[in-house]
Amino acid sequence: MVRKELAFIGFALLFVSCMNGGTNSNVKQYKLDNYQVLNEYDFDTIGTIRDAIIYQKNIIITADNSNSCFHIIDTGSGNLIKSWGHEGRGPGEYIRIGRQLSINDSSLYFSDNGRKTLHSIPIDVLLSSGNEQNDGVNYPYTEVFRPTKFLALKDYVICLGAIKDMRFGLLDCKTGRIIPHDNYYMPHSEFIEGIYVGSVYQSIMQSNPLGNSFVISLLSSDYFEIFNIDNNHVHRVYEHKDATMPQVHIKAKIGTEYTIDYDKSLAGNVNVTTTKDKIYFLYSDVSYSEYSEKDEANYIKVYDWNGRHLEDLVLPFAVSRIIATENLLYCIKQDVDKVVIYTFGLDNIA
Repeated sequence: MVRKELAFIGFALLFVSCMNGGTNSNVKQYKLDNYQVLNEYDFDTIGTIRDAIIYQKNIIITADNSNSCFHIIDTGSGNLIKSWGHEGRGPGEYIRIGRQLSINDSSLYFSDNGRKTLHSIPIDVLLSSGNEQNDGVNYPYTEVFRPTKFLALKDYVICLGAIKDMRFGLLDCKTGRIIPHDNYYMPHSEFIEGIYVGSVYQSIMQSNPLGNSFVISLLSSDYFEIFNIDNNHVHRVYEHKDATMPQVHIKAKIGTEYTIDYDKSLAGNVNVTTTKDKIYFLYSDVSYSEYSEKDEANYIKVYDWNGRHLEDLVLPFAVSRIIATENLLYCIKQDVDKVVIYTFGLDNIA
């Protein structure tokens, strides 16, 4: 106990910092004033969005919804063209859909965290009203390997969660087996033991649509890392060291476990979307507690896949999620009674 408390005190002294917004005055800022409404939808139809991605001309959403777990929206018309998937324990139902979607080999990839299975369904099957149900592939779940988020890219699956002594796990995309790999540890987390680093430090992630590159960003922070995988070897391309890290404190009632102090921690990077050339972070410079009251922000930081800060974008209003293509930015705003998707042009941005 003494060793852990001393380690924690050292950590707290090292990372006491103010939430100054983290903006770079040398980076050009663009105000995105011109936008269009793609469409708006009843909140009861869509539900609370867990994740949203784009594939060709379709936005695919997974949401907390008692009627349908998944939705496909046509970006040309804005029409909701398909909803499917029910949560439950019966045949063809999902117990608990994970909060990460990805596209791999023209298929939608997601997890059922309740059944501990990974699912891959061809997009053309979904669009043709084919059978969208399959049994999936079981993923490992043990005392020291407890993943909760899964990102598919080519031959691999990146896992985030409570994983002992690892920043993330690596699975074979077809079989779900664990692949040993070069590991990178969470910085300044040595006082948190075992698998609990991944429980305390939650993260978001996204992949490069064209290759085996991916980005992981720490929640309650603007810290992020860019990785590349080559022949089972993981290489860290970039680490954003000039970041405001989460403030951690000991849980008052337990005393030996830690949690994020959301009142003192920066909200930071709250959502991420990628294209083949750029990484877009929806960013908030207020505390995570203040941000979580509405779960919205209107500032976007843009980087390339080498970690170079390219530009910042300012939206005219706050949104909850962003989805980028090469020339368009789709922004999703969730209100009490409706979900609205806006489009912003990116052609005039260098």
